[in-house]
Amino acid sequence: PIYAIVRDAVVKIEGWSGRANFSVVQTDDFQMILGMEFLCASKMVPMPHLRTVNIMDERHPCMVPTVPTRKDKGKVVE
Repeated sequence: PIYAIVRDAVVKIEGWSGRANFSVVQTDDFQMILGMEFLCASKMVPMPHLRTVNIMDERHPCMVPTVPTRKDKGKVVE
């Protein structure tokens, strides 16, 4: 279920800033999921082989490193 919808939120990533709408949902697998609407509006391109997300905006292009997380949340799995 959707717990809340945040409209026109200010988003700042590195030198880029913009506004976006977010749906707040509970998930055990990911901290955040970015939708196609946000990726297109921010001109964001995921590059998993480089572990980065590139923002191709003409005003503030930048390469943002991603932080991999473990599904086991750091616990030792035997």
